[in-house]
Amino acid sequence: MGEEAASRARVSLIQCVKSRYEDIHGASCELVAVAPGRVNLIGEHIDYSGFDVLPMAIDRVSCVAIGFRTDDEVHVANIEPAFPSWRGSGSAAYSVSSCEIPWVRFVLAGRRGAGMVSEGALRRGANVMVGGNVPQGAGLSSSSSLVCASVLAHVALADGSDSFSLDHAKRGELAVAAARCERLVGTEGGG
Repeated sequence: MGEEAASRARVSLIQCVKSRYEDIHGASCELVAVAPGRVNLIGEHIDYSGFDVLPMAIDRVSCVAIGFRTDDEVHVANIEPAFPSWRGSGSAAYSVSSCEIPWVRFVLAGRRGAGMVSEGALRRGANVMVGGNVPQGAGLSSSSSLVCASVLAHVALADGSDSFSLDHAKRGELAVAAARCERLVGTEGGG
């Protein structure tokens, strides 16, 4: 896919995620976080053992639209009807392994990772809508992409500013938290 076509596809996906969020939750989302899939040019399958790799982002992404709730519940849905929705209390959303819906575990892992670097990330409930075009099981880190987008969405929501940005140190913290929490799902990715 060419750069212009990839950009159009990404914008279209973001619009779709925002629209489905509004359809399901009856309000606009606060923000949308986007994280790319990736390939390891050097070092495939050694990143999760702590060895260096040379990753490269690809033009496929995971998107997480998010907004606050007035209670402590977390509601997670997907733009694809084949992926069932999930609802749970704040405490259930902290227990990644107890979630019975496999794909939702990656979103909850991201929420837990956000809580490791931002105290406010777990204080309130959230409505979450997920969409993506990173092929699953193709070696393009779709699970890492989803966890990273979830971490970013939850941290940015807790930050509450219109111009959320991360300094270099915070980026490193988030990367470590994402990698650590992805392992709670049972995926041995590098974050």
